[in-house]
Amino acid sequence: SMTLAVGYPADASLAAEYGHVSDPDSIQFQVPQPAPHNDIRFCVPHIRSNIRVHPGQSGSPILNTKGEVVGMVVYATEDGNSTYALPITAIRKIQRDLAQFHKARYGWFGITSVFSINDIKNAERTVTVGGVYEGYPGHVAGIQTGDVLKKIGNKNILTPSDLMNATFYLPIGETIRFGIERNGEAQILPVKIVPRPPDEELSTLKPLPVPAR
Repeated sequence: SMTLAVGYPADASLAAEYGHVSDPDSIQFQVPQPAPHNDIRFCVPHIRSNIRVHPGQSGSPILNTKGEVVGMVVYATEDGNSTYALPITAIRKIQRDLAQFHKARYGWFGITSVFSINDIKNAERTVTVGGVYEGYPGHVAGIQTGDVLKKIGNKNILTPSDLMNATFYLPIGETIRFGIERNGEAQILPVKIVPRPPDEELSTLKPLPVPAR
């Protein structure tokens, strides 16, 4: 899919840069670590393209062939081969947060996750609960370490990017249905979403012991 970035490179005249997105219907890419300007990156999968941007073009809109804004440039690799853009759906969510709360807010439910490929030939992938924090919504709802996450709300969970994407848009204060699989049995658990704790608090948390199964 062809894309277009419009901006002012190095304070020069308005310029357009062309490129392609490998799969616009499956945004699975994250900004690489470490990356500069951590304050402008958000916990959501970004769009990766081969548009070559220059100093001064960060923040440029990314347009599709219909002239629709689909994202905003936030980072480019040093070799210039990849550009990462914040998707327009994430921009709108952040815009609402800034207008109401003066900061971007992230929903949270108090678990860690582990990604695995169980069958390479059949591309069978799972995201498993790697840890549960005591007293937080996941624990209160009954989620346990070792549960396989299948669905959050109406979003299927197959990869860490799926989990990140679903988490980013979780409505704080609302209760969301989580689909899990435990010992081969499907379950639906209602989980109330809370604001993500500050990094200082997260760094002190320790997951509960793994329950016997």
